[in-house]
Amino acid sequence: MLGVGLSYGNIMTQGLSYLPGEMKADGNAILTTVQQFSGAIATVIVSTIIDSTIQASSNSETVATTQGSMYALMFLLVLTLIQVVMIWTTNAKVNEQLN
Repeated sequence: MLGVGLSYGNIMTQGLSYLPGEMKADGNAILTTVQQFSGAIATVIVSTIIDSTIQASSNSETVATTQGSMYALMFLLVLTLIQVVMIWTTNAKVNEQLN
């Protein structure tokens, strides 16, 4: 997820470059809003995974929290892999259209 955070500014700049000048402020507002919503949703999902693991576990709270954190990390890893596949697929389609 670190790579996404580091590249977000470049992705946003590239995306906004396709908009006409008078629409760039609106595009910026939309992209920023989507980023905030997705961050909030991801936080809720991760905290729900951890809390569900704690509630379902018969281990100590520390062990259950560690297990829940590992499950949440696996969930985020799967999301990252899906994102990478989508980027590769999109890049392949764009490259086909350019050739």
